[in-house]
Amino acid sequence: DEDDDGNDTDEETTIQLRDKVEREEIESEFAELIAAVPRIAQEYALLDRLGTGTFSSVYKARDLRQAEYDNSLWITPDTRNTEFVAIKRIYVTSSPDRISNEIFILAEVAGCRNVAQLITAFRERDQVVAVMPYHRNVDFRTYYQKLPIVGIQSYFRCLFRALRDIHARGIVHRDVKPANFLFDPRSGNGVLVDFGLAMHVSSQSSTGCNHSSPTAEFPHGRFLDLEDTWQHTSDKVGYPADDHRPVSKANRAGTRGFRAPEVLLKCDDQSGAIDVWAAGTVLMFFLTQRFPLYSASDDVEALMELAAIIGYKAMERVAILHNRTFLTNVP
Repeated sequence: DEDDDGNDTDEETTIQLRDKVEREEIESEFAELIAAVPRIAQEYALLDRLGTGTFSSVYKARDLRQAEYDNSLWITPDTRNTEFVAIKRIYVTSSPDRISNEIFILAEVAGCRNVAQLITAFRERDQVVAVMPYHRNVDFRTYYQKLPIVGIQSYFRCLFRALRDIHARGIVHRDVKPANFLFDPRSGNGVLVDFGLAMHVSSQSSTGCNHSSPTAEFPHGRFLDLEDTWQHTSDKVGYPADDHRPVSKANRAGTRGFRAPEVLLKCDDQSGAIDVWAAGTVLMFFLTQRFPLYSASDDVEALMELAAIIGYKAMERVAILHNRTFLTNVP
C-alpha cells in the first residue's frame, strides 16, 4: 500500500509474524535485557528484534515518554511517527574504547543528513544502551535485483549525501554496506547506521605511502612524486628470505568484500575514499544483479579478485601509490 506510513498498529505486532521458536528466543532476550537494564521497562515497550551482530543487538521499541521531550533535534522527514525507536544494546564484549568512540561519534554526526541520530544513551553497570529513531526499511536482498533506476538514484543520493556530511566533519564510517544503510524503496529514503567502526580522519604526516595524508583542502590526500616512483619500481621488487622486520600493520576494519585496496594493502593513510569505494561495491550489486559479488577468505584473495575486475596493471599502480609491490603469477 503506497499510502501506508508504516506507523499504524500492525507495526507493534510484527513479532507475531515470526515462527514460534524465534519468537520465544526474542522474548527471552527482552526479559534478559530488562533484567539487566530495568530502566528500559519504565521508558520503552520492546516490540521486536531488528537485527543482531558480533558486538550488538538492535530492538524496535515504542517510546512511552515521547511526548515529554523535545524531539525536534533528531526528527527527519522519514521519522513521521517519533513514537518508535531503535534500541541498540552494545555487548560487554566490546572494548570500552570502542563503545565510547561510537557514542561520541554518534553525538558528533548530529544534524547530518540521512544519518542515524542519537536520541540518548545510558549505562547500567556493564550494560550500554543507545537509543535512536526507528527507520522503516526493507532487506536489501528483496529489492536489489528489481529496484528501478529512479529507486537506485534515490538510494545513492541518500547514501552519498550521508557520506558527504560525515566526511565534512572529519569522520570515516569504515563499514559501508547494505546492512548498514537502511533503505525504504517505498519512500525512497535511506539512513546510514552503525558507527561502531567509525573513526576520525588522521591529520598526521604521511606514514610511508606515496600520497599525502588527508587535509581540508585535499580530503583524500594528493600524489607525491608518483612518476619518479614509477621509474624506480625495480628497486622495490622482492624481499629478503630471512626478513626479521615487523609485519606492516594498519587499520583493517570493515567487512569482507567491501574493503578498499588501501585497506587490503595495509596503507595507514586512509580517508573517506574507503567509504566511497564501499559505496561503489554496492553499486556493482545493482548493476550485476549479484549479491554478494566477492567470496575471498583473506586479503590476498581479495586483492586477486579486484585484479580480475580492474586489471593487473591497475592493481600494480595502486600498490605503487601506497608504497607496496603487487606481484602475482596468476595470468
